[in-house]
Amino acid sequence: MTDQEIELLTITTICSSLETILKKCFGPNGLSVMLTTASGTLLITGSGTVILQSLQLSHPIGRVLTNSIITHCQHTGDNCKTFVFMLCRILRRLCRELPKNGNRMDVVCALAHLKHTVLPALVCRSFIGESMTVCCTQDNLEQVRGACSDMFSTTLQGRFNRPTAKHLADVLVGMIFTEFDVADIPAVIEEYIRHFKEVHIEVTGSAIQSTHFIEGVVVQRDFKVHVPQAMDHGVRFMLAAFDVLDSSTSTSSDDIPSVIRVKSTDHLSNTFEWKLKHVEGFIQLLSSRGVNLLLCAGVVSDILAFRCHHAGISVVHAVDEDDMKRLALAFNVHIIYGWSELLSSSVIGNADLCKPMLLGTHRWVLLSPPAVTMRRCTRQLSRQLIVCAPTAGVCSQVASALRACLKCARMLFDMSVLCDGAGLMWSVPCTEHSHLTKETGNMDTYDIPAEVHTTFDSRTTTGNSHSSRTHPHCAFIPAGGTFETTLYKALQQYKEQCNNTTLSHAADLLQHGLQSVSGHLAQNSHTPSAARPLVAAAMAMNHTRQDGVSSSVIEPLASKVVLLHDLLSLLQQLLRVDKLVSVRRLCPQNDTQSDSEDSF
Repeated sequence: MTDQEIELLTITTICSSLETILKKCFGPNGLSVMLTTASGTLLITGSGTVILQSLQLSHPIGRVLTNSIITHCQHTGDNCKTFVFMLCRILRRLCRELPKNGNRMDVVCALAHLKHTVLPALVCRSFIGESMTVCCTQDNLEQVRGACSDMFSTTLQGRFNRPTAKHLADVLVGMIFTEFDVADIPAVIEEYIRHFKEVHIEVTGSAIQSTHFIEGVVVQRDFKVHVPQAMDHGVRFMLAAFDVLDSSTSTSSDDIPSVIRVKSTDHLSNTFEWKLKHVEGFIQLLSSRGVNLLLCAGVVSDILAFRCHHAGISVVHAVDEDDMKRLALAFNVHIIYGWSELLSSSVIGNADLCKPMLLGTHRWVLLSPPAVTMRRCTRQLSRQLIVCAPTAGVCSQVASALRACLKCARMLFDMSVLCDGAGLMWSVPCTEHSHLTKETGNMDTYDIPAEVHTTFDSRTTTGNSHSSRTHPHCAFIPAGGTFETTLYKALQQYKEQCNNTTLSHAADLLQHGLQSVSGHLAQNSHTPSAARPLVAAAMAMNHTRQDGVSSSVIEPLASKVVLLHDLLSLLQQLLRVDKLVSVRRLCPQNDTQSDSEDSF
């Protein structure tokens, strides 16, 4: 076992290397990075998450940094570069000031107090009047759609050009809002994120603007047998996860395969005769129940395919297990795993349409469920997102960007993080669609007075909190450094009232980190870098800039709050690290090889 001192300068150097890679990719005018591997694979991307995931850092501190940032982005869908810039700027400041202003633990305790006590109330009080909150009712449907569309466009403009970003945003908005109640939108978004692998299909050889969504489930297999005229008046289907010819006809031994030993030609004839009778009995059972489509997980033999064709039953075989489970969930039907389950009433599904569909170079099967019998909780699983791009690599990037947009939309409706240190929830009446305004009190006062209950609503009270729970809200703010600039001003006012030197130093560190966002945006913009941050700061402090109603460049407020929480948590963790201990793995006594050394 060996140990090594971990200095703050080492952590700062590693973080600075990440900042060097990402700083030119920030903002809508950011550049891209070309990633190469030893095998010659090339990938051009501007996604900070993809870049960090591709880095193979050998130092444990580097792995801690990348893993923490990637974990944050997997939840929020964005903020990777902002996270790195703010962290790096704070660490540089600590390297210069920490020897003069006490030890690390004083800073750690101050950051913990800032995270748990000061910031929750400070953020909520600061953004009353700065942010926009819309109640998700049917009357506000267009406002909610517009907010999601603008947020999707803002998220995508850093990766694609403006027309492409607008098209992809429209596709996501149509996929989320079509035929769904506006109050169910947060649950719909959560289901799309959870089942994104099954919901989307990547198609190469097409332009990105060919991306669209369709109603129905695409089974990524072609017809083994197709009898279209038998499905003109509706589709009744079964999902079979067993091989029909290998199943026993006995209802008590479904898992025992039938094995017949053939000794002569007569025995061979008897075997085929038994097989034919077995198949005919199965087909007669399907026909008697009106089934005209059979989807099998196994491979269908030519005998069964021939008999199904004559009986007017279409067959799709070798269906993937994930597709089978999604069909069962979307159509509310059970998968058949044995012969005895054929007589159950819950194994037959109904569909309005079943037809072959050509996507790129593939010919697959489209199955559309009936809208009348579709359950609301599974309706989103009956839609397919077709992601188109010229190559497979670009397809993966587009799919990753769309999934990140869905995660940003989840944060748009997440009001659980918008509460102060006392657990008071930020809420508005359901009919309100305007800036949050404070009825009483002074905006420059950051203690929690009694009149705070005019804008904060306790989770245990009745009245307005009941409507807040019944109808979800979405909260967003103008992007482009608005959050950072406004919070910078709030922290400045907090420092003027704070008598604790250590807490003031912690607030000053966070202020220093917040300045990095406007600085990097100015460097990647087409305006003079010196004038842009000053003008933005002055407009934000005087409340004369574009507000949330007219601005089309927005971002979720909850995402920024989570960013601050995760940033301060990681910063505390890094400041607590004192040594790096390398542990050797002990080998068995009969192993003659030398001990291997692993670093954690």
